Amino acid sequence: RLKRASELLVGTDIPMIDVAEKSGFKHCEYMAAVFKSRLHKTPSQFRREGQLSDRSRIGAVSGLQ
Repeated sequence: RLKRASELLVGTDIPMIDVAEKSGFKHCEYMAAVFKSRLHKTPSQFRREGQLSDRSRIGAVSGLQ
């Protein structure tokens, strides 16, 4: 789920709630908590940084399920 969410965050501009839904999270807030605990940043921070270098961001979470 986290890998799919990261791909959607970097590769699209769809709203966070839709990213959560499309990646298998039932709640946007839970997705944000998982991002914060696993990647030490919010989904919004991840998206902003990913727009600068999308390939390295997605690669950084490729091992996550």
